[in-house]
Amino acid sequence: MMKNNSYKNKNINQRVVCILCYFFRASPLPVDIQVDMMSILKQIISSSDDIFYSEGIRSIAFLAECQSNHSILLSEDIITDIVTLLQDHRNQTSRNLKSLTFILGILIQEGNEETRNTVRNIIPIDVIRQLTKHSDKTVILNMTELLSWILIPDLMKKLFNLQQDLKQMKVEERSIIAEQGILNELCEILKKIGDCEEEMSGVICPVCEVLSLMIGGNPQLIPEVFENDGIVDQLLIHIKNSSINELYYIQMETLRVIVNECNDDQLRELFSRGAVKASRIQLDNKESRSQSKSAEIIERIIEAGSSDIKYGEPNRFRDEIIQDQILQQLVSLFFNNDVINIIKDNIALSISFLYKANQIPQEYNTQIIDHLKTLSRNGDEDVSSRTIKALTNLAECNSNQQLILSNEFADEIAQHIRNKQKQQNCLQSLHLAFMIYLHGSEDNKIVLKSAVTVTLARQASFCKKKKTAQAKNIKYDIDKQKSIKARQLMMERASKEGFAVSGVHTLFPGTGYVKKNEENGYTFIPIQ
Repeated sequence: MMKNNSYKNKNINQRVVCILCYFFRASPLPVDIQVDMMSILKQIISSSDDIFYSEGIRSIAFLAECQSNHSILLSEDIITDIVTLLQDHRNQTSRNLKSLTFILGILIQEGNEETRNTVRNIIPIDVIRQLTKHSDKTVILNMTELLSWILIPDLMKKLFNLQQDLKQMKVEERSIIAEQGILNELCEILKKIGDCEEEMSGVICPVCEVLSLMIGGNPQLIPEVFENDGIVDQLLIHIKNSSINELYYIQMETLRVIVNECNDDQLRELFSRGAVKASRIQLDNKESRSQSKSAEIIERIIEAGSSDIKYGEPNRFRDEIIQDQILQQLVSLFFNNDVINIIKDNIALSISFLYKANQIPQEYNTQIIDHLKTLSRNGDEDVSSRTIKALTNLAECNSNQQLILSNEFADEIAQHIRNKQKQQNCLQSLHLAFMIYLHGSEDNKIVLKSAVTVTLARQASFCKKKKTAQAKNIKYDIDKQKSIKARQLMMERASKEGFAVSGVHTLFPGTGYVKKNEENGYTFIPIQ
């Protein structure tokens, strides 16, 4: 359709080209259609009044994702056209600017030296500096990285190549690289970024992406990451100085990776270093990825505040979090209709762990507990078991138990106990039931007893029968092994004494073998 160019309506040809760009996204463009497609794309982006103008820019971005297409984009002066559009950035929409800045960024990151040099030479650095102050977060991120690529290309290239190498490695191989001193180098780079040097402004994201790849799945690296004035401290400095008007999900992802590799003691150390106070800043970021990662980080650290303490003792961090008004911030977000569910899930868990052995305030106790009960039905066993654990924390306070058992949730506890496929849920549900049985009111005990007792009885009966069957099988296996061993010993002894023996005579008790004596009788020789 495109090569024949037989349609009078040019919109058909333009639409075909945009569709082809989508089909060949991040893939080499066939040689026989390259020139024709570039010609039509140049026509599309030459006029902002063209109905396919925005789509044409995005189509070029699709092609730029494949290095094999870079040469045709350069030879047909498409990149020069892109730079011209950027220079007119005040008349471009934010959506188009995102695509335009992405194109230049991908060319300089993944292109060869010729491509990188061409981009450096044709784009005015003043235009880049202006766009680093744009109102759109993505445009700012793209342009700060591009500025660093132009001012400190060697460092950016080193980080990019390291990132690509790490992606090809197994987790344990990444750990070996980390132990060769790379973590110290990355820490020094983070310190330089903190000095607010212009050329370093776009380095933070590549550094954090490398750190996430190295640390993920390698908890043995955490002690080095936790060194004084080390990676954790430097990362927290950057997050504390962050703005909700920036895209910060990459930095928050690195902290999230670190948090997920920490044990409870290390998580409590993170709290003392101000990780929750730093992360709360990005809770107010309207960009959901930054917000979501912040909520997860805060939840994991608060949960560690409830670990390894006795029944009836409150969360270690509760008073400080309430005093710093972080709780109030969490509650406000929970009731914000614009906040996505996964963020509300982590907020509900945070509040429940925060109120271990304490009554949740009546203003929102029903909503939080109902949300947790819904979350306990999640198909992901890790999520559901942690949710039941959170409910168990709340069940240490009698005032929370009635809300937990409302709407026949006792039946759901029984279902979790019966489900042998999800043992974490079963174990946590048993803890929850035990907590209510041990410390609940008589009414709550009756409600739970009617649902769970039969289940526990059946479980006990099943376990008893299973153990009996296992014992019989074990005895059978032992007897069988004894018989085999006896036969082997019998044959060995008979062979030494010159007698052929076919087996053990059933008339003789015990285990042994029979040999014929001189009186034509039989003598039983027992196995010792």
